[in-house]
Amino acid sequence: MDRTNRTHWHKRFGRHIGALCLYFFKFLVFA
Repeated sequence: MDRTNRTHWHKRFGRHIGALCLYFFKFLVFA
């Protein structure tokens, strides 16, 4: 597997998880 491609995937995945966690956190706070 290409290292640059793997890094890009990890960066994209991490960004998605960060947004999801932030949304979940806001849901817990406002719930």
